[in-house]
Amino acid sequence: MSPDLLSRLYWTWRRLFETHAAPNGGTCAEFGGAHGDGWFALVDALCQILCDRADSRGRVPPLVMQVTEQHGGLCVELRDSDDAFAIGAIRMAERVSHLICELSGKPGRLFKRGTRFRTLAPDVGPGEGYERVGQHGIWIADGLVPYPPLPRSEVSQFLVDHWGPFLCCEPDIPGGWLHVADSMLEEISIGKRCDCLGETYFEQLQDSPTGLVARAVTGALEHRGIIALARALAKRTDRETGCLDQEASNARLL
Repeated sequence: MSPDLLSRLYWTWRRLFETHAAPNGGTCAEFGGAHGDGWFALVDALCQILCDRADSRGRVPPLVMQVTEQHGGLCVELRDSDDAFAIGAIRMAERVSHLICELSGKPGRLFKRGTRFRTLAPDVGPGEGYERVGQHGIWIADGLVPYPPLPRSEVSQFLVDHWGPFLCCEPDIPGGWLHVADSMLEEISIGKRCDCLGETYFEQLQDSPTGLVARAVTGALEHRGIIALARALAKRTDRETGCLDQEASNARLL
């Protein structure tokens, strides 16, 4: 991440970073942010969720050990935090990063150059010397989420076809938010399979003038963290193009 964006991020959310002593005796700011500018708004949304969660409980926010890119996706490490809400928010951020270009913030897919994998937009990857995974004999499981622009009817049908068991409502969201909603539902489905949690379903999934409305019946704090990150990210994502709006975060950071 560029030094300017990195410094703004750490200044705004310094409670997450400033007290953490790095191995070299410095602060997390000296070895974090090892990823492109395209994920800036995603990391900003995650920081907001972690701080809001701590404030609501009257606690000190967790300390961030590292924020970096690994195998094409975002990787976030906390120190000594067993809060299921925070774990869910981080899992959601890491999952959706695989559908966001690390350099531009546009909708992206997995690309490869040599042994290096990165999530990049179709108009960014080739210019950086990368080729799309799935082409020329390279293959790794890739997301099926279509690129925007998409009509609402197609978005609704996609979500119902893939995540019907979790939906007790008719989804009504713009095409630019499809990858956010799909990643949210994917993470919740994984949590249910692994943890044998009770019944979980969405009563409402739609947009509103204030952002994404995602009302779910669930007893899992991890699920609530996933949903909270999805809502915060939707506020930073263009409804039609799916591009992260860096200015939505910059306006608050300046």
